[in-house]
Formats: sequence, structure tokens, C-alpha cells
Amino acid sequence: MSMGPSGKMWSQDRAPSMGESPPPLLSALHTGQKDIPPIYKFVLTGGPCAGKTTSLDRLSTFFRDRGFRVYVVPEASTLLQTGGAFFLYVDLQEKDILNFQWQILKLQMSLEDSFYSLAQDSGKPCVILCDRGVMDGSAYMTPDQWEELKLEHDLDTVTLRDTSVLTECYLLRYIAIFHLVTAADGAETFYSLENNGIRIESIEQARAIDARTCRAWIGHPKLYVFDNATGFESKMQRLVDTAAGLCGIPTTVKASRKYLLAKTPIQIPFHHEDFEVEKVYLKPESASTCRNVIKQQRMCFLYQNQSFQIHVYKEPAEVAGLAVLHVQASCENDQDISMPSFLNIEKELPSHDESVSAYNVSKKTAEGETEVASLAQNSGRAALN
Repeated sequence: MSMGPSGKMWSQDRAPSMGESPPPLLSALHTGQKDIPPIYKFVLTGGPCAGKTTSLDRLSTFFRDRGFRVYVVPEASTLLQTGGAFFLYVDLQEKDILNFQWQILKLQMSLEDSFYSLAQDSGKPCVILCDRGVMDGSAYMTPDQWEELKLEHDLDTVTLRDTSVLTECYLLRYIAIFHLVTAADGAETFYSLENNGIRIESIEQARAIDARTCRAWIGHPKLYVFDNATGFESKMQRLVDTAAGLCGIPTTVKASRKYLLAKTPIQIPFHHEDFEVEKVYLKPESASTCRNVIKQQRMCFLYQNQSFQIHVYKEPAEVAGLAVLHVQASCENDQDISMPSFLNIEKELPSHDESVSAYNVSKKTAEGETEVASLAQNSGRAALN
């Protein structure tokens, strides 16, 4: 977290919006504390032959040229498979599959933690690029196997996907997830396995793996999908521009948009992930009594390679039913966003408008009332069904 020029606190899970000044690379967290350089940690994932290797190279060069120290976390699965595990995989029984995927997951987390520790000690602004992340393994297991693995090792999806274990307070494990769509979906003539000796997937298999991998990350607050609709070079440029914007580097790409919904959708007609979030704002020693506890229901889904999250406030009571839509779509024009027909949008909120953010909704007046309650009285107050 670092302090912006106006005194606003910036955290690593919040990118500057269009029109806002980016956070300085080196600035004081609190008066009297030493400068703390930011660390930006991203996942690059996707199906076979999606451009992941090229992406890692492009992003590494881009950020190094701008003064960042760049670390690349190698893919845990590839390390194990090139070491011999791949040749045994076809003979594994279910218990062996679970153990194999657990070893991948455990190694992935260990590698990430090691690189993060090195970045912290560097004293420089850093970017950590992860060649796949902790959720990727679920795409290579059945849903029942994934649930069994989590149960056996006392894991839950939200904590695993979103929470860093190296910090004393809540921090996103990854600032953003960049999913690169396989060339087998939209650029079939370029689909090849020659650059990866352990890949054996057909075009149909590659598409299926790509879809499962993307689905595994639904629910992360910043999931970006880069398809093949605009050609490979444009795909790479969209990726670089999106990453740059998330690190406070000026870019023409407007990666995030938000809308006030007139009502909460009763049903989402395709695969989605639902979960509840509770936020308690703390003073140095205890929970703050001048702020509300925030409870939200979150509904997350993909639509035409765009990531949607609906945040529905359940508490405080004054704003219960207030629904805000967040869209992660890397494009320059609002017209490029495709909206599903079941969403009832009241209006788009300016990127600099933080009035319905959890932080502002948590504020109380001197009389103990919620400061932004009037918003809920006038807009987006459909009750949950």
C-alpha cells in the first residue's frame, strides 16, 4: 500500500481509475515509516498455444525498461513433468492424481512465496509474473476430485485464490489474472505444439482445457480474458496495456467499468460463482466503531470473454439490495462491451466515483447512520430473492 499525492491510500488490489493520478512508485505508507516500494503480482494462464511464453517475455521487457525489477515464477507443473512425473501420469490411480495435483499446488505456492520474499527484500518496485497460478490445477481434475483435495488439505477456494499468506492483513494473492485464449479457439491455423514438448492436446482438447482453466478463475475480482479476435500482436498489446494500467502507468485502455443496477438479477442463465464477503475496517488495535461492517453477496460470471461481478449489499440495512456491476474488459471504447440481456442497468458510474465502494458505504455519520444511504433509497434497491 502507498500514499497518493492527495493523501488517498492505494492498495495493491486497487488499480487507479481513468482520470486519477497513478500512485508513486516510492512513497511513504505512514509518516515516520520508511518508503515501501510496490509489488505487483500477476498470473498468466490460458490454454495450450495461447502465447503465454511470448507474453512473459513482452511483459518482462516492458516493465524492466520502466525501472521495475521483474521476477518470473516458473510453472510448477512443467517443473515436475520435465523431471519425469509426466511419464507416470497416465498410469496414476485417483489417489495418485490427487497427490500429484497437491504436489503441483504446494510447489506453486512455495515458489510464489519465495519470489515474493525476494521482491520484498529488493527495496525496489517489483513485478512478479506467475506462469500459471494456484487455481489452474482444478482444470485438470474432476469437480469431485478438486473438492476432495481441498477437503483433505483444509483449503477453500476463496482463500486459496484471493488471499496472500505472507501478509499480516488481507491482501490479494494476485492483483490480476490474465487468461490468454488458446490459438485453437479463433486462430486455428496457428495452433502448434512444437514449442512445448510436454503438450499433446488436439484442437478440441485444447479448447476444452482452455474453457476449464478460464472457469477456474471466475470469482477473482480482476480476471481479464484476451481472445484471438484482433490478431496476435494486438492481443499482446492489449495485455501489456492492461498490465501497465494496473501498475499506474498511463495507457489508453480502460480496463474496468462499473454500473449501478436497477435490480439484482434473480437468476444467471449460465455458469457462475456465488459467495459472500464480509469486510470489517480496523483501527490499529481493534475494529472501528465509526464504520459499518459490510456484507455483500457476489455473483461472478464470464460473458463473451468479459469478466462480470455483481456486488449486492446485504448489510448495513440502509443500503441492503444496492447492486453494483463491475466489468473487466480491456478495450478503449464503451461500445466494445457486450452486455447480457438479463442485466437491468440503471446507469454507468464514472470511473472516479467511489461513492458506492465498500470503503465509503462503511462510513457512519455522527448520529451513527450510513452516510450513503440515500443512494440505496433512490437506486438499485431491489430486494434479494
